[in-house]
Amino acid sequence: DVTFNQGFGPSDKGRSGIAGNITLSDAALRDLGVTLPKDMIKGSGPAQIKVDLVADQPAQLALTSELRGLGLSIPALGWSKPALQGGQLELAAVLGKVPEVTSLRFDGAGLSAMGKITLQDGGGLDAASFDRVQLDDWLDAAVTLEGRGEGRAVGVNITSGAVDLRQLAVKRSGVNSAEDGPMQVRLDRLTVSDGIA
Repeated sequence: DVTFNQGFGPSDKGRSGIAGNITLSDAALRDLGVTLPKDMIKGSGPAQIKVDLVADQPAQLALTSELRGLGLSIPALGWSKPALQGGQLELAAVLGKVPEVTSLRFDGAGLSAMGKITLQDGGGLDAASFDRVQLDDWLDAAVTLEGRGEGRAVGVNITSGAVDLRQLAVKRSGVNSAEDGPMQVRLDRLTVSDGIA
């Protein structure tokens, strides 16, 4: 449900725009050429979009959503958001031949992250790079999720920050590690147990 706007003044030549509401889902992202790892997104929910169109340039997309109706999951971090739970997503992207998410801000279900996403030529995930990821009370670090091909779990690269293994063990109880991708970790601080760090 969108509106197309086209001005007629001299400054509007070659410029137009789209604004409105869309349904956000894994299928909708695939239609835009964005293929995320299997089961990362389930269900569907409303989102608001604004697209700036300029002649001979890639379209610029801005998207926001409260994420209700969308179930999200990152098994490698032991994190998930139920579909009925809300959150906040703000995303800016360039919709060229290979779409690129130039800015992404997420907050929900104990996870907050700010970063960007690059995609492979076929639309699959190349890398989701976050300058800071805070997850419950066990992770505060720079994290990169690396795509490993369709149907394969993402790789996790933590390049700085802090991890509390005491809380990680609790959060990841019940997570099937056989489904995890590779993990590389380089931290400023690692808390192993009470009194050991």
